[in-house]
Amino acid sequence: MTREIIQVEQKVPLLKGIPLSLQHLFAMFGASILVPILFNTWAGKVVVDPALVLLMNGIGTLIYIFICHGKAPAFLGSSFASLAPTATCIAIATRTGLDPQIGFQRALGGFVASGAVFAAVAIVIAFFGHVSGAIRTLPTPVIGGVSIMLFGVIAASGLRMLVEARVDYSKSRNLIPSAVVFVAGISGVSVNIGQTQLKGMVLATLVGMVVSLGVWIFDKLGWSAESPDEASP
Repeated sequence: MTREIIQVEQKVPLLKGIPLSLQHLFAMFGASILVPILFNTWAGKVVVDPALVLLMNGIGTLIYIFICHGKAPAFLGSSFASLAPTATCIAIATRTGLDPQIGFQRALGGFVASGAVFAAVAIVIAFFGHVSGAIRTLPTPVIGGVSIMLFGVIAASGLRMLVEARVDYSKSRNLIPSAVVFVAGISGVSVNIGQTQLKGMVLATLVGMVVSLGVWIFDKLGWSAESPDEASP
């Protein structure tokens, strides 16, 4: 069975586009929610509302599609490049006795500055082909290494949240969902629904939702060997 490759300019039929859209929705929704949750966790208070992040993501996507005349890239979502500098700003504010909100505000200034630099670089690349050619000469392993490091930072942040929440993994209700999601995400297993393949983060998200729902149902029906109070951290 050969895998179909969807080209950039290709428009897929509606029945094929619906599951692909749902796959993209699950991936980008999780990414959009994770970022503000991490910021609030590091600050120890709410410095940015996840609902506001979702609203601005939607508005930004509509503006993007309008400017690009109805076209959007295959992967349009949140960037995790700001995680490390934001954590640093919040940590510095906290250690110096300042409100973590001040550290987050300074990080926001960095977001604006980095966006301006990004726009300037994009303009230069658009008008000067030699710059674009120089970027293409970067070895693929270099780009891959940076990506691996970035996702490593994200994974470490997730583990930090579990440690700070004091999740008790001696309890099966905590261990089983985490183990199943972890295996589904990194094992390479995939589920084919028609011509759509679910694997990696998307499959792990769906599996995590199903397993968590199963735990909740068992609690409500009284079938769990552990009560929610006994299993809580």
